Amino acid sequence: LASEAVPWPAPLAVVAAAIDVLPHQLSAAIAFRTGASRRVILADAVGSGKTIQAGIAIAETVRLERDARVLVVVPAGLKPQWCSELRDRFGLDVSAVDGAVPAALRWAEEPESPWGAPGVFLASLDYVKRPEVIAHLRGLGWHLVVVDEAHHATRSSDRGEALDRVCRLATWVLLLTATPHDGDEARFGALCRLGSVDEDRVLVLRRSPSLHLAGAAVRAHPLVVEPSDEERDR
Repeated sequence: LASEAVPWPAPLAVVAAAIDVLPHQLSAAIAFRTGASRRVILADAVGSGKTIQAGIAIAETVRLERDARVLVVVPAGLKPQWCSELRDRFGLDVSAVDGAVPAALRWAEEPESPWGAPGVFLASLDYVKRPEVIAHLRGLGWHLVVVDEAHHATRSSDRGEALDRVCRLATWVLLLTATPHDGDEARFGALCRLGSVDEDRVLVLRRSPSLHLAGAAVRAHPLVVEPSDEERDR
């Protein structure tokens, strides 16, 4: 009933999702639907539910787009977590691609790569950058490309160059990182330009107001404060 009362562009994919919806989790999906930007950096802190927000964007893309094609690129160690989150919470059928799969070794000999089929594909950062893999990926268009730990993929690296090619051909790009700016302006600039076309602007979403993305380096220093006798009495 509530979903029917919410006007467009509310992502209705959350209705069937096994999650407790929080308002900020809808931001990325709404940004894409409203045309606020084709590239979004989701820079919330660790443990704030960036995977859930990405899952909503993915599920909404699958709901809206006929024959939707989504590519999710994550560090290899996070593949099991992403598979279970997308399947259990959003009911998405995820194709986890890995170099150990025998069929993947035959793609170079096939006239059409399995990457071209509709669906949600999950691959690791280091797998995507392999020459024989990027050769198939770089000519394919995607409705949505999601990159987790995106700060590890800048244009000055093999990962960054490969993902930049892939993201340029996507309708929407969602980059996830808890550390968008580590004080290196060049790396931050490369992150903001990842997948850009015709210098389109990137939209940065972050819930914490304490981080100034375009400012100086962010550093955390522990400060031990001893309470006074009066404070101890209280």
